Amino acid sequence: VNNAVSGFNPMNIDTSGRITMPYQPCFDAGGVVGGDDNQINFTTTYVNVGGHYSTSTFRFTAPVAGSYLFYTNFIKNNEGSTTGRRRFLKNGSVVNGGRHIRLGAEGSNNYDWGSMSQIITLAVNDYITVDHFAGTTYGTNEYDSFGGYLIG
Repeated sequence: VNNAVSGFNPMNIDTSGRITMPYQPCFDAGGVVGGDDNQINFTTTYVNVGGHYSTSTFRFTAPVAGSYLFYTNFIKNNEGSTTGRRRFLKNGSVVNGGRHIRLGAEGSNNYDWGSMSQIITLAVNDYITVDHFAGTTYGTNEYDSFGGYLIG
């Protein structure tokens, strides 16, 4: 698919029939540090096709409208009496009915780990952040991440 006016080529079909999408935005971030208003600040990107995740604003900004798959995971700090909760925010507001990941406090002092993914529809320039709104995270690169990609 090629836009003849601008020359922009978001999708190619090679001679073997494989479809490639070199401009499909995707990212994977870690390097978590605490944040303001419970926003988790992922300071390191391991993948950032298109550069749409910012390590200064700690948000992914949609370059094109569409459905995106996002994921996050974390280890709850060793707090047996505290529940850890995390969700995605779209433009600063709760999304998808407030669905979130919950790591319970039911008598466990272990470092519980959990993961969550959601499909979120975005318009151009909508942004997604991670809100850790209860408990604390262990917060290291290998245990705490945020990522996503355009699915259509």
